[in-house]
Amino acid sequence: MKILHLAASHRWTGVAEPAARLARAETQAGHDVLFAMTGGASFESNTRDLGVKVTSAVPFDRNWWPTTKLKNLRALKKQIVDFAPDIVHSHLTHDHVLASIVVRGMNEKLKLVRTFHRETAPRSDIFTRRMVMKHTAGALAVSSHLAQQIRDAFDWEAERLLVVGGVYDEHRFTPGSGERMRDQWGISENDVVLGIVSRIRIARGFRWLLDAAESALPTRPNVKLVICGRGNWQEEMEAEISSHPAREQIVYAG
Repeated sequence: MKILHLAASHRWTGVAEPAARLARAETQAGHDVLFAMTGGASFESNTRDLGVKVTSAVPFDRNWWPTTKLKNLRALKKQIVDFAPDIVHSHLTHDHVLASIVVRGMNEKLKLVRTFHRETAPRSDIFTRRMVMKHTAGALAVSSHLAQQIRDAFDWEAERLLVVGGVYDEHRFTPGSGERMRDQWGISENDVVLGIVSRIRIARGFRWLLDAAESALPTRPNVKLVICGRGNWQEEMEAEISSHPAREQIVYAG
C-alpha cells in the first residue's frame, strides 16, 4: 500500500513525533510511505532520521491569499499524482482542508483520512461539514471522548472512526531509579510520581490536569505530580500552583 502523510508544520513538536512514528511503523511494515511537510527545519530532519521518506515539495504556506492557495493546491495535486498513493493521511487542519479540495474528482479508490491529535473536535460549520469532512473517508482520534465529539458533530457512523491512544518509546524513555531527581525535588522513594513534559499551553490539557489534581491528589497523599516545560501559559500555571489545594504535592520542575 502507498501512503502519503501530510502535516503543515515545520517544528518537531505537537503532532510531529506521533505522526512521524506512525509513518515509520508503516514503513517497517512494508508499505511505501512518503511524508510531505513544511521543510527546512526539525520536523523534516527528525522524520528523515527515523528512516521515513520525506518531501517538502508542497509549501503549505499558511497565507490565505488566493494566489498562494492556488500554488499550494497545485503543488499538492502534483505530489499526489506523482506518488499515486492509496491513502492520503492528514494530521493538521491546514493540510486537511487542502487535501479535501484536491482529492475530489481524482481516483475514486484514493482515500483521505485524518488523525485528530488534540482533544477538541473541529468546528461543525457548513464549510467543514460539506467541503472537508464530507470528502474524508475515515479518521483516527486520540481518545474515545474525542471520537464521540466527532461522531456527534458530523453524524458519522462509528465504523468511520478508530481510537488510537498515545504511545511512547519504551526503549528511549526508561526512567531507571530516578533517585537523583527525587532528591532534587524532595520526593521520597515511596512516593508515586505522575508527570507531564510538554509545552505549557491550555491546549495541552494543563487546565484539566490541575482540575483533576485538585480532586485526586488529596485522596492519595503519597502521590506527587511533576510538571516539566515552558510556554505561554507558564506564569498563569505557576500562580495557580501557588494557591492550589494540593500544592504540597505538585512540583514545577522548570
